[in-house]
Amino acid sequence: MRGLRPRATRRRQRAVSRPRLRADAHRGRHTGFPDLRHRTAEEIEIYWRRMQLLQQPGVDWENAARHWWSKPQREYHYCAMEWVLLCKKKWTPDSIVFFEWLIVNQSWWDSVDFIASNLVGPYFLRWPEKKEAWIEKWSNSNELWLIRTAIIFQLKYKAKTDGALLFALAQQHADSKEFFIQKAIGWALRQYAYTNPEAVREFVATTTLAPLSRREACKHLLPR
Repeated sequence: MRGLRPRATRRRQRAVSRPRLRADAHRGRHTGFPDLRHRTAEEIEIYWRRMQLLQQPGVDWENAARHWWSKPQREYHYCAMEWVLLCKKKWTPDSIVFFEWLIVNQSWWDSVDFIASNLVGPYFLRWPEKKEAWIEKWSNSNELWLIRTAIIFQLKYKAKTDGALLFALAQQHADSKEFFIQKAIGWALRQYAYTNPEAVREFVATTTLAPLSRREACKHLLPR
């Protein structure tokens, strides 16, 4: 119809001006971070339209994200993550260093999970030769959030999931007492079970897992 923008253009504009991680969706999550409780939806919308302008050529996307990440209010962190995702075409093989910095600074489960599945996951699909060294480094670290990232970065991979790697990581950390590690193992196995239920069933049956991990992994597995 005359006067309507092309559908693809409207979709792109909605993707930028209506972020998935709205401020009001995250209030009350007890993250321990202050938030911008008096921000209105209109103010958040204006903020995002300013972010659109930052996508002009020559803008240092990483420094812009670091600037927002350095602020204490949690909404800035959410905006930074969405901003980095919007700048996906500007990533380089060295961007993984920045992603690691995001994971270990201002850390909490919601931001780490977003970074793992929406930034780190796509990064390793684009530069698969980087995966082995970084995942090995993170999995063998003493940093909770890096270990969690190593376990769950394949959440959206479906048929592209490296099952052997996932099972190796789950087994390596199966005796962890950390809630976020146990939960990550179960979550990653549960997601993989949608694609390869028999492999997950066999792994769970032959591996000693924490009750939480086992329960999460088997949540949608039908009994034989």
